[in-house]
Amino acid sequence: MMTGLIRQWDKEKYCYPAAFDRAISYLRSNDLAAFDEGKHPIEGSLIYAMIQKPVTAPAAERRYELHRDYIDIQVLLKGSREEHRYGLACPESRPTEDFLESKDLAFYPAPADARSLIVTPWQYVVYLPWELHCPACSVEAPESIVKVILKIHRSCMGG
Repeated sequence: MMTGLIRQWDKEKYCYPAAFDRAISYLRSNDLAAFDEGKHPIEGSLIYAMIQKPVTAPAAERRYELHRDYIDIQVLLKGSREEHRYGLACPESRPTEDFLESKDLAFYPAPADARSLIVTPWQYVVYLPWELHCPACSVEAPESIVKVILKIHRSCMGG
């Protein structure tokens, strides 16, 4: 998991692959908060924006997820705060639901080493494949938010 601020992107982007910069450039040049919920292609299915407009909920009501093929860059566009819970998927962990083949998504029980990050507007959080994360958790009370998840296929990473 990595995090930073979109307003600092020009100073930080040298640390990231070029595909990240293309996705963040799309974010910066479009009013994604005004987009409809759902998938919006940037570079076909290799890089796309997923717009979500959830109501945050207590972490106990959310599920931990991970992906195999896509990197998430999550950005809170509207709302005051969103808690992300995250942790490591241990080799002995088994998914409670496994949709990796069809949707690149699996749900897991909360990890023993779970940590918390309070995300503010225009902060980005990067989750690499196989990193457990539980976003859209409420900080104090449920809140309507708008967020984008920039999805980058691992094939865009080179190597």
